[in-house]
Amino acid sequence: MKQYKQIDAWGSAVLIVVALILLLTPWRNSVMALYFVVGAWQLVSAGVHWAKGWGTKQNRARYIYQWTIVAILLLILMGFLSGILLLWVMAGLLFLGPLLAIAYTGICFYELKRMTSTTATAEAK
Repeated sequence: MKQYKQIDAWGSAVLIVVALILLLTPWRNSVMALYFVVGAWQLVSAGVHWAKGWGTKQNRARYIYQWTIVAILLLILMGFLSGILLLWVMAGLLFLGPLLAIAYTGICFYELKRMTSTTATAEAK
């Protein structure tokens, strides 16, 4: 699990940094593609964590994040019944998405740090 956590946290951080760098270049239109890549990366990762039960009970932030994602997915599904709702949800995600990405990356690094400090403490004993 520790190796997965490391790949997850650092992969997410690298994707976010690449997106930020692209914003400063003539290829800034590529940011939208990375927007979906980062989102998909984190959505799959959150799903793996939820399915395996990793961190959901130990980390309140992950618990809140996962239920926020469930609520957003339900709003998107309901949006298929009402075009205006879908438009509002997608418009909101344009601004909320980067905040969710940063929050999720923070959650991953927090869990990784806690996991590493727990291991170091156990090895010291």
